[in-house]
Amino acid sequence: MVDANANRAREGLRVAEDVARLVLNDETIASELRSLRHRLTRLCASLAPEGSLLAERDSSGDLGRKVGFDSNERPENIQALVRRNMRRSEEACRVLEETSSLADSNLRGQFKEVRYSLYDLEKALSERL
Repeated sequence: MVDANANRAREGLRVAEDVARLVLNDETIASELRSLRHRLTRLCASLAPEGSLLAERDSSGDLGRKVGFDSNERPENIQALVRRNMRRSEEACRVLEETSSLADSNLRGQFKEVRYSLYDLEKALSERL
């Protein structure tokens, strides 16, 4: 769960970051998204020893790999694309927040901080778009 949601959160952030950087040319929002993505990477690394998440990955056996498991709807515009990816990251952070509480309650609070920062950045991006 940690590996899948860490990847999901980072992927969604990367899409939003690229929109801020390459579409909006907004250095502030792009930088904040990049910083959050790097922070998320560090937090996830503190949940498991180096390489252990990758070693446990079973992408060929993952039910999410099947066609139709996730929504395949095409986003209607750039706003929908950003909204979808920000929400994907927010939801993944919530899962990381909950699962991290099994290991370290301090980590739970840090994932929660990231999630709330994402809510703010989603609003900022939406207003710019």
